[in-house]
Amino acid sequence: MYLKSLSLRGFKSFAKPTTFRFEPGITCVVGPNGSGKSNVVDALSWVMGEQGAKNLRGGAMADVIFAGSSGRAGLGRAFVELTIDNSDGLLPIDYAEVTISRTLFRGGGSEYAINGADARLLDVQELLSDTGMGKQMHVIVGQGRLDAVLRATPEERRAFIDEAAGVLKHRRRKERALRKLENMDQNLVRVLDLTEEIKRQLKPLARQAKAARVAEDVLSEIDETSRRLVAEDLVRARERHERDTALAQQARDRVEGSSSESHSLELRLRELEGKLENVDQYVRGYTEMTHQFDSVRERLASLVGIAMERISSHTGREVVSEAQIDLARQNVQGARKEAQDLAADAQAKTESLSRTREQRKNAEEAEREARKNLHYAEEALSRRQTESSRLLQAVARTQSRYEEAQAALERAENERLQAAKDLASLPLPAQPDESEDTSEVLSAHHTRMALEESEARKALEEAHKEESTIQAALAKWQGQRQALEPKKPEFKELDDGRWAPQGQLVDRLTVAVGWEKAISALLGTFDEAVIVGENDSVASGLRWASETGIGLRAVVSGNADTPVEGNAWEAVESTRGLDGAIAELLDGAWLAEDLDEAQALLQRPGVRKVATRDGVVLGRRTIAGGSTDMQAALVVRAEWKNARAEEERCEKALRLAQERVVRAKNHLQQASASTAEAMSKLREFDARSARLAKERAEEAARRAAAVAREERAAQEVLRRTTAVEESAQAAREAAQAAEAIPEVNAESFLKEPRQALDQATQRLRVVRETEMKAEVAAREARDKAQAAARALQVMTDRVRMLEDDRRRGLEEATAQERRKSHLLDVHKRADAGRNEAAKHYATALALREKYEAQASELKEEIVRVRTDLEKHRSSQSHADEIRRQAEVALAQSALMMDEATKRAEELSDDIEALIASHGPHIPVIDSEGNAVPYSRADIQERLEQARTRLARLGVVNPLAVEEHKALSERLQFLEDQVADLQKSKRDLLAIIRDVDTQIRVAFEEAFAQTADEFDTVFAGLFPGGKGRLSLTDPDDPLHTGVEIYARPAGKKVTRLSLLSGGERSLAALAYLIAIFKARPSPFYVMDEVEAALDDINLSRVLTAFSDLQKTSQLILITHQKRTMEIADALYGVSMRDGVSQVISHRLSQERYKS
Repeated sequence: MYLKSLSLRGFKSFAKPTTFRFEPGITCVVGPNGSGKSNVVDALSWVMGEQGAKNLRGGAMADVIFAGSSGRAGLGRAFVELTIDNSDGLLPIDYAEVTISRTLFRGGGSEYAINGADARLLDVQELLSDTGMGKQMHVIVGQGRLDAVLRATPEERRAFIDEAAGVLKHRRRKERALRKLENMDQNLVRVLDLTEEIKRQLKPLARQAKAARVAEDVLSEIDETSRRLVAEDLVRARERHERDTALAQQARDRVEGSSSESHSLELRLRELEGKLENVDQYVRGYTEMTHQFDSVRERLASLVGIAMERISSHTGREVVSEAQIDLARQNVQGARKEAQDLAADAQAKTESLSRTREQRKNAEEAEREARKNLHYAEEALSRRQTESSRLLQAVARTQSRYEEAQAALERAENERLQAAKDLASLPLPAQPDESEDTSEVLSAHHTRMALEESEARKALEEAHKEESTIQAALAKWQGQRQALEPKKPEFKELDDGRWAPQGQLVDRLTVAVGWEKAISALLGTFDEAVIVGENDSVASGLRWASETGIGLRAVVSGNADTPVEGNAWEAVESTRGLDGAIAELLDGAWLAEDLDEAQALLQRPGVRKVATRDGVVLGRRTIAGGSTDMQAALVVRAEWKNARAEEERCEKALRLAQERVVRAKNHLQQASASTAEAMSKLREFDARSARLAKERAEEAARRAAAVAREERAAQEVLRRTTAVEESAQAAREAAQAAEAIPEVNAESFLKEPRQALDQATQRLRVVRETEMKAEVAAREARDKAQAAARALQVMTDRVRMLEDDRRRGLEEATAQERRKSHLLDVHKRADAGRNEAAKHYATALALREKYEAQASELKEEIVRVRTDLEKHRSSQSHADEIRRQAEVALAQSALMMDEATKRAEELSDDIEALIASHGPHIPVIDSEGNAVPYSRADIQERLEQARTRLARLGVVNPLAVEEHKALSERLQFLEDQVADLQKSKRDLLAIIRDVDTQIRVAFEEAFAQTADEFDTVFAGLFPGGKGRLSLTDPDDPLHTGVEIYARPAGKKVTRLSLLSGGERSLAALAYLIAIFKARPSPFYVMDEVEAALDDINLSRVLTAFSDLQKTSQLILITHQKRTMEIADALYGVSMRDGVSQVISHRLSQERYKS
């Protein structure tokens, strides 16, 4: 595994899209101070999950976003993408290449992605943790990291080994377990508190459950008596329905009897109408037949005329003669003879072509023989020239070198020209992408949309909170109103025909707020009094109260006759016609804020009694009040009205809040859609910008390669020019030495074999021309023969066609005779048919007149039947009216039965079972257990008594029994939960112990290996020196720190603080390299770690780097030339107008391959 590429855009000084492509080996990033080299290291840390702004050399995380320069505006986000080659499968993901990206928006939003899919920071950290790359980032040694190692405490130094050994994931697991343990302790405390609270609530709830059971018995009595009454109503309704059903059936029978006679007449009428329809059909049919026969007669007459015309106009056509056929046959004979002659000529010319080809083969053989003789002569000449060749060999070699040098020079010049041409053909370097403004616009738009979405989400949350608050208030007021509902006095109709009260006193009074208890206490038992008119008989009311067993408390309506003493009268704001009664009840009564004021008022003359706000009434010798359970009618009425008003207000507010929630949801949906759209556009722009950046980088690489190629070609031209001059001088010297060698006359020696070869070649050329002409003539002859054969075939087909035409002509003449005979027969039959059609026409006309007479008779009979049917229908209408009246009565009784049935269904699912068990035929069990006949009055009395008892019970919580049971079960459940939490706590403690064991084992193993490697590395970096690692507390491997002891050669000090600056840096490097070797990571990034070293120590560090290169990829930020020399690739970073720019140069890969 190794880092494959790193792409930056908007990260610190890298405003433009920039891509670094890495390979296994050593990559150096160089450049002047302040050019942005270290920002590459920060980008690697940041994309792998670094969360500390200080570790990125910033004050806040937003500082990593390009802030702008003198010539360029700031950007709205920073984006870094890291591609890792995972072909060895070291990362726990099923991809050969893994891409991790991170985006930070200036508005505060941050995004992670793994292979393009959205991810969390935890996902990135977990993915990298098993490779030795964790939150501490020991694989990235940034600026000042060596000083941090030196200044670190032993515990902080231990963290480097923990991360390299993979201990951090165990520590995170332990931390999660400890957090769970802490939360579990808090939950346990809360559960125990809930248990105590539930135990406290169970006692009063048990009392309420007891009252609920009593109320349940009373409700059972009410249900029993209600069932009795409903069952009786249902039985009586069914009986009436049966009677009405019988009466309605009788009326239907009378209607059916009357309608049967009408039905018979209707059948007779339909029968006559059917016969009339049949007769009319006959009339129409015979009328149609007369028309048809008349039409047929006319068509046959026309046919006779047409047949005569065709017979007179019939003639035959001319037939091909036998002489014409004979002439065509003679022409075929002549064409056949011509085709045979042409075929013979083609055969002769083909044979001539074969003979010419034989001559060509002989000429070729002679030419080959002459060439062979020339070859033998040349070999002989070569043998004779061997001696002279030896003498001229030096000249030939020098001349050859000269020619080769010239050719090489020409090739080098061509290469230089081609390189210059290629360089000129490349487009000019692309101008910087001016679409940054577009990026800023898109980023700003996305930020605005995100803020708008956040505001919409907050508005929705506030609307939900407001809705919940209003719902809670509404539930509170509804509960309060429902709790007061049973206590609120309700006026019951008491009219039994003898006495009719007009209402209840409490419904007429309106009391000033806060004085309800005082006025109610002054009224005493009269706060629930009924109202009677001035003319009502009080005696009648008393007799009614005595008979019903209900106490009588009544007031008489009317105005006050005399002034009222006391201020209690003033607290009553409205009496609505009861001034006289209220004046009498409150005369001499006063109101006071407290007891002290009340006692002071009693000292005044004329003051009979005083009431306080709390409902305490003081008389001169009496006192009443102090009960906390007092439920005065006026107080209950006032509280009920207030609860009802608040409930209505909350309902209105709830509707408004729900509307705001709907609007907020719609706004949030729109904002979310806009944010998603803005993000999509921004990502598309990023992808386009990255693609353009990649193209520009590739173009720059091609241009750099072309420039290097041109430079190499120019250098090659210079070198080849020097070689040409040297070889020319050597050739001149060799030619001067060979001038004395006698020349060999090769022309005279080879003249005869060459002439023989020329003659053979000429002969072969003549023969080939002859062969070509013969082949052309043979091909023309074959074409003529084939054309003659085709013409013969055409003439043969013509003879055959004439013979067929003559045969068809003879057959057609015979057919024409047959058609003429057929036309004569048609004429005869058409004339006979015309006469027959005239006879049928007369017959059809007579039948039509007969059926017309029958139709007239049937119409007269239909008129008589219709008159009788109208009379019967009139009598039937009267019977229908009687039937409708009976059905109305039946419907009314059915409606009464349905109402009774509905009431019965409300009480029981099985109505028949209800009647069978509670019907009026079933005896009633009285209070003594005796069975007595059913009496509706007794049942109604029992029902009223049960309702009275229920009212006396006051407010009863009907859910108390279920709540008591549920609360008991809840208590048992919580106790079980306490046991489960305690067990889980024990399990978590066991997990923590296991994790501690894993941490201890992993650390001890990693520390032992690191200590061994430190001895080796220290010895290499400090020849003759001695260094070691030790634990500050070996007995506690979980919390011990790591101490570094370093003693360079010739010194006795071992403390790091006493070493020189270079030695301290070298010792810190030794510690880090020892960790790197003990627990190798796929790559390491180091930022100017060798800056403080001299040449000797630098050589030692570079040797250590070369050892690391064997197992890991190295990315070095450096200023040192010697460090650059060991690199496989160089990246140069420069700064222009506040923006970092990068160029790359790939060196020879031989070191890496070896």
